[in-house]
Amino acid sequence: MKFSNRFEEDNTMVEYTAWINDGTGSFLLFFGIIMGIILILRYKESRAIILLYLGFTCINVGLIYFIFFLRFLSHFPFLTIENIFIQTPPNGSYIFVALSTYAWIGPAVTGATYLGTELLVPRILDLEKIKKTHHDLKENSKESINRFFMKIALTFKIKKPRLLFHIPAWILLIVWECLIFLGPNSWLNPITETELIGDTSFQIPSPPFSIMMFYALYLVFFLVIGFLFRAIKTGGVMEEKFVILSLGMFLMILELVFEGMQDVGESISFALVLRILMVIGLMLLNYGMTPSKKKKKNKKLPTEVAKLAYYVIGDTEELDDQFWDLYIKKSKEMIDEYKEEKKKDTS
Repeated sequence: MKFSNRFEEDNTMVEYTAWINDGTGSFLLFFGIIMGIILILRYKESRAIILLYLGFTCINVGLIYFIFFLRFLSHFPFLTIENIFIQTPPNGSYIFVALSTYAWIGPAVTGATYLGTELLVPRILDLEKIKKTHHDLKENSKESINRFFMKIALTFKIKKPRLLFHIPAWILLIVWECLIFLGPNSWLNPITETELIGDTSFQIPSPPFSIMMFYALYLVFFLVIGFLFRAIKTGGVMEEKFVILSLGMFLMILELVFEGMQDVGESISFALVLRILMVIGLMLLNYGMTPSKKKKKNKKLPTEVAKLAYYVIGDTEELDDQFWDLYIKKSKEMIDEYKEEKKKDTS
């Protein structure tokens, strides 16, 4: 990631590229936090656990850009917080980067894993049904790829994901910070007091970069590809939702990976493209979690069928399109059978 020093050696104001870089990073900080809070508030109303997981993930993704907000504040002459950053490099700079940026990657990965697990195997299933589903998946010789992702999700469900995945996620955080603390031997690119654009991206190759790529590939494989195969299997309205979630997750992961490995500060246009990708990714994730508004049906139901539909689901407009014709047919058959039985009773 890139950020800029407040002043050059002659105490002149930093160039406009620093304002754009730090300003867009600050926007992502508040955008992620606000979106996460909105999702959590929606969870309190609907009690849909996936909204809580996504909200937690969005907040932590936003906090990854916390350092950009502080750097943005340091551009203003009336604020004297530059001493927090400009310490004797590289120790002071590296330690602060670790605490204000990379510390939030572990929780973000954890929240994303919870989200993927819940979407692949909803919480509405109880443990016995989950185990039975796991058995059925073993017996079914078809859909082998979809079964693979389902088994991963089921493993997290049955074996307590909070214990199974928190350990490597938080080990990632500890290892990252310890490696960054090494000062002159750090695996971050070197920082100097005199350069306008400070480079906090990882050296390639290095152990921290390898850890980051492992988690990025894991999320792409489990969430992005898993959601795609889930979309193919589901069909209908849910197919569109899973495709949107897959695309949003991919854009978010892609942006974070390039932030950690590229000198985005040297090309402000490239930095803007990355930030736009993150905004689009978060918006797609939010849209994928938003219930679809049902279009009003053009078909007019017989009075008896409409009453039966209202009795079963409460509102005929909530019927899914792919079940509509079948529902009408079955409803008519049930009404005809009821009328025949009533005629027999009266005769």
